[in-house]
Amino acid sequence: MHPALALRQRAQHLSGLEQRLARALRHDLAARRARLDRDLARLRYASPAPRVTAASTRLTASRRALGAAMRGRIEHARAHLRLASGKLHTVSPLATLQRGYAIVSDATGAVLSDAAGVRPGDRVQARLARGRLVARVERTLPDDPPGDDAPPGTS
Repeated sequence: MHPALALRQRAQHLSGLEQRLARALRHDLAARRARLDRDLARLRYASPAPRVTAASTRLTASRRALGAAMRGRIEHARAHLRLASGKLHTVSPLATLQRGYAIVSDATGAVLSDAAGVRPGDRVQARLARGRLVARVERTLPDDPPGDDAPPGTS
């Protein structure tokens, strides 16, 4: 065989081998890329990062909701306390004193509600809105009969 022909055949054979090798390398590279993509997807799925992020988001939302609920409960409790305080003040003996009334007690400290509980000469104490009075009973008077609105000494 002529050396030029043998050289040409060898060159063609070598070119064919080169093409087969390139195809095999491309095929191997594609298979490796596909496997890498699958492995990365599995790794992403197995990674706790997305679940941690989602849990963190839920926790933040829960904290906000809890804070709002707590503020609402506290404000409701404050309003209830203000209402109860107002009602308590209305029935408080101190509020009665502020309106000009007095709480009168005898020498033992017992609160008097009936003039018959003391006699002329007894010491009594009257508690006012500001301060106390110590006094002696000069006389006791019974209640006016119902319907008698005339001032004393005018009938």
